[in-house]
Amino acid sequence: MPEFIYSHWFFLICCAIYAATILSIIYVILKENRNPVRSLAWITVLFFLPVVGLVFYLFFGRSIKNKALISKRLKKRFAHNRAIRQVDIAKLPLTPESRQQIRLGHTLARAVYFPDNDIDIFTNGKDFFDAYKADLSNASKCIDIQFYIFNDDRIGTEIRDILIRKASEGVKVRVIYDHVGSFG
Repeated sequence: MPEFIYSHWFFLICCAIYAATILSIIYVILKENRNPVRSLAWITVLFFLPVVGLVFYLFFGRSIKNKALISKRLKKRFAHNRAIRQVDIAKLPLTPESRQQIRLGHTLARAVYFPDNDIDIFTNGKDFFDAYKADLSNASKCIDIQFYIFNDDRIGTEIRDILIRKASEGVKVRVIYDHVGSFG
């Protein structure tokens, strides 16, 4: 064994440096506040294609934000999010589990904690859509909707009619839906 180490010392040092580099990059990927799917994709590339993956990551994977390239709109959004994030959850009367869930929501979806939000949990569709239609009917400034499927059935027609009525009342209405998922 010692003769193997003596005869291949340069190769072993290079492997150790390379392994340390890969582990360091994986650590950086995991610590960046980025989409977990992208992080996992880069880690997979580094694992299965170590040399090519390392080169690709160094050129394409790093999230370098050049201030000259960030638009004014994004700067404004970042400033707004930073101000909102400064709600110190450590000072709020929350359980450790709640604090952890708030951090997880922010990390995974950039969801921001608002202390005055109310959360309702629905266990069936009827209760949800009844409350949803009531909330839509009570909207006074804007309505933003994102659905995967928007069908031309009873519920879809009722929601459509509410949205049309609210738009005619001057409420700003924006809808995002999957036209392929809704085709049928």
